[in-house]
Amino acid sequence: MKNLFIVFLTILCLFSCKKDPIEEIPQVVCVADFCIDGEWIWVSSSGSLAGVIITPETENESRRLIITSTTYQEYHGNDLVIDTDYEFVESDELLGFTNENLVLKLGTGNWLAVIDQGETLLLREPCFDCWDHVYELE
Repeated sequence: MKNLFIVFLTILCLFSCKKDPIEEIPQVVCVADFCIDGEWIWVSSSGSLAGVIITPETENESRRLIITSTTYQEYHGNDLVIDTDYEFVESDELLGFTNENLVLKLGTGNWLAVIDQGETLLLREPCFDCWDHVYELE
């Protein structure tokens, strides 16, 4: 009976131990000393054969990107228009469109050249008459 009591007490002690929850440390997404994670506010876009420049003022619309370690989200106003996974890599696959070698590969199949401008993020679409999009870190 004494042995049964010791076994019961041991089992009780093992299952009553509570581990402290492990605080999850957010991962930072950096390539070549440029980090893209964070919330980015749209400043302007320029492109097309006509050399058009649009801004939040000319379009009467705000846009923002929220980039975490796992997701890329693009909002136009309060509407979520893209919510996908992504890969941020160094690659020469877009060298025909830019001299930069940082590429954002979205889960939607779109690729964007990433041009490091410090606190400013420039995303270039890979075609000759496409757009450059400028964002500032919030």
